[in-house]
Amino acid sequence: MASRGLIIICSIISLTVLVTIILIACSLSVLSYNEVGLNYSTWFKTIEDKTYSHGIQFIGLGHGFQRYDIKVNTIEYSKNQDATLPMIKCRTRDGLVLDLEASFQYRVLPDKLFNIYTSYGTQEKQILTRVALDVISDTATLFNSSKFFDDRSAI
Repeated sequence: MASRGLIIICSIISLTVLVTIILIACSLSVLSYNEVGLNYSTWFKTIEDKTYSHGIQFIGLGHGFQRYDIKVNTIEYSKNQDATLPMIKCRTRDGLVLDLEASFQYRVLPDKLFNIYTSYGTQEKQILTRVALDVISDTATLFNSSKFFDDRSAI
């Protein structure tokens, strides 16, 4: 009879240890070397104002990371097949139609991550791409067509 009680106690302890290990494993999340993240609670739909860097992080059960790439990213407007968007069609001050190819690089600053998320959500790259397109198009209208041929680097 005593051995049966010992088996029950060992089974309960084993089950408790197994459940604890599973809960701890579900509370961990990994960010790769080029990533930073914000702790997002899927239960309460809230995000923590703390930036986590790469590695294994204990963030809690029911939480995940809103991930951001911290390497240098390129946005390209050209006729290349892998470009972000096609060439920019715009006009000069004197009405000449231009097809501009442009590219720029940007990097997410980890200390500004919460501000980026609260301002743009998960659409920061799409918004940045469209804003840059508008700025380039608006800037082109400030110059005459001759300026594009004579002093392109200044523009």
